[in-house]
Amino acid sequence: MAPRLSKPRATASGRAKTPLPPATETESRKATKRPASDQGGASKTAKTTLLPAEPGKVNLIAAQPPNTPAEVTLASDCSGLCTEGPAVRVNLPSSVNPQQLENDMENTLHLGRVWFDVDLYAVGSPCQSWSLAGSKSGAADSRGGLMALIPFQIEKHKPRSFISENVKGLPSLFPKEFNWLIQALRDIQLPNGYNVYYKLLDTQHFGIPQHRERVYIIGIRRDVQVKHFEWPVPFKERLTLKQLLGNPAMEWKCNLREKTHDVDGSALSSTARKNLIQFQDFLDKNPAKQDSDFIVDTGGSSATWMEDKCPCLTATRCKGKHCYWWHQGQRFLTPIVFFLLQGVWPGAYKPGDVEELQRFPQRVLGHMIGNAMSVCVVRRLVRFLAHKTSLTCNMAAAGEKRLPQGVLNRADLQLGVQAFLRWDPALKEKSAFELENAREALIFCQPFFKEDRTRSCALACAIMFLTILQMTLDRPDTEPTDCTWTAHLYTRSGQIQPMQEKIEKCPALTSRELLAGKVGELDSAASFLLGAINAMPHDLLPQAPHFEGCFACLDDLLVHMKFRLHQSSSAI
Repeated sequence: MAPRLSKPRATASGRAKTPLPPATETESRKATKRPASDQGGASKTAKTTLLPAEPGKVNLIAAQPPNTPAEVTLASDCSGLCTEGPAVRVNLPSSVNPQQLENDMENTLHLGRVWFDVDLYAVGSPCQSWSLAGSKSGAADSRGGLMALIPFQIEKHKPRSFISENVKGLPSLFPKEFNWLIQALRDIQLPNGYNVYYKLLDTQHFGIPQHRERVYIIGIRRDVQVKHFEWPVPFKERLTLKQLLGNPAMEWKCNLREKTHDVDGSALSSTARKNLIQFQDFLDKNPAKQDSDFIVDTGGSSATWMEDKCPCLTATRCKGKHCYWWHQGQRFLTPIVFFLLQGVWPGAYKPGDVEELQRFPQRVLGHMIGNAMSVCVVRRLVRFLAHKTSLTCNMAAAGEKRLPQGVLNRADLQLGVQAFLRWDPALKEKSAFELENAREALIFCQPFFKEDRTRSCALACAIMFLTILQMTLDRPDTEPTDCTWTAHLYTRSGQIQPMQEKIEKCPALTSRELLAGKVGELDSAASFLLGAINAMPHDLLPQAPHFEGCFACLDDLLVHMKFRLHQSSSAI
């Protein structure tokens, strides 16, 4: 049982003295000197068993969905680039305009600022002292001790839900400290407290080719949790490096033993040159791998490389200039590429944020990217959290007076059509079935999401795009023009009808046979959309965020329809 949390005391340096029991100097030294063969798991001498990953029996106190907000509030601490902001804006159903309240844990702690009932709190803590590649000093390092502020902040501000992320080494090398954190979060002194879950997730399982294992901790306040939490299922496929980074600019590949300078004339360090030579030795011994795609980590004492994915981006490497070599592209990676490998698509940040980011030197920006949470992971976690806490934006709360509209401009339409044809050159021959089925499935979905602004907009935009796409494929000589779409919001009532009631009252689902047939159609449409999302980077398909919103609609509706199908007998 974790102790009752008390307010950390500020020291003369301004750094909070945390209640987390720090490791002794001897323990820290042992952790640092552990042999490499043991670095993947807990210490042999420490027989600490990790606490269960789920909170045990969960009683859903919130039997009915709570009042839903017009806007989502977001607070952030120690999360690098605040990548949770774009994740919320795109995937959370109620993300009309998420408001960030604070972004510095110690500022809110020492300046006495208080915000209550924030919808989502995203928090990390410095990972260098917990990392397998770091100092392994644990809580003995002042940066590692900041982890103890997380439960205090949550108890103080009472967010409806929170996401925390840290390195794999925290639970594997420091199980006692990790257990303390989990138990402290589960013991937070609130009337209802939190249901807390944790799991090790890898960025490459969420569509992006980067091997990045992180432990994610999810907390949902019990008085707002309306459904049992389940972790998202990993994607079966992911983007290749070529799909994400573009076609290699060079077919000819230089001999890395002779490479002493970068394309801009800057000299390579002795470490980078040594590691490139090590990778060249590997290619010489394995000539069949010459045409494979690799990212090589050239910033360490020894080179490491992975085929068709990037080794884990770190803050130390990303702030350097010659630390990641792309074999097929024959160049070192830049911060722009690091953004893509963290799942940050073009246009993810608002224009004002982009201007501010551009002011940072490359070293500072790279360091922030290396510390950031992967957007592709956070986006799916946020969507699952939204389902469990019923954060659905209703139009009455938003005070909406008009139906939302938008424009698909000519350039984006051309890019989208080209991306689809590049993805499947035979699309024209089978478009009569696949495209029409996907379009009809999205039209069928519209009434089920009539109170949800974001999803209604995504459905309307995707339906319009699929219509234009099919017209263009049928008449290739037709040039697409700007077209306007309008979201179909059938009601502005503040009451949100449960999905099962909508299914029960749908005229097209009045029998088991009709329900089973529609499930098959929606499954096929969902597979088509997911294939497009996984195959085409966001910069090649400007409509990809809308397709992701549509896939979320189909996914949500299918879960409810299959549940009803299993519960039904011969007649509904």
